[in-house]
Amino acid sequence: MTQVLYSLRTNGDDWRITKFVDGEVESSYLTTQTECECPAGHRPSCRHRQMLPMMLASGIANTHWFWDFDLDRVVDFEGQLKSNLDALNELAEGQRSKGDALREYAAESGKPIADLSASHSAQSGHEIGRLSASPAKSWRRL
Repeated sequence: MTQVLYSLRTNGDDWRITKFVDGEVESSYLTTQTECECPAGHRPSCRHRQMLPMMLASGIANTHWFWDFDLDRVVDFEGQLKSNLDALNELAEGQRSKGDALREYAAESGKPIADLSASHSAQSGHEIGRLSASPAKSWRRL
């Protein structure tokens, strides 16, 4: 399947929209809201002038993000949705902040992190059951 992506860069007062097909530059045109250098630029509208407001609203100008015109979405160069990658980054930030909080508490309390983790798992009921040193009594009915 052919992957077609568009990037947006500033070029003075104009915008440069570059088309990538399967990772290779196919074309690049200067575009404004009313004019475009592309072969369809003489028409009332062209694909570049249709994309420009959506690309600007998405905030991808001069970034590493691309516009997938066919699917109307922001993606990276591999075609992965920006919204999915942002969600993963937020999740990773949340995990990092929990780890940072644990390290800060360990530094303040003077306890090693391993001790804190063990006491936390015991308090939260996630401790693995231990074998008893004394055998359990069994009753037998006669």
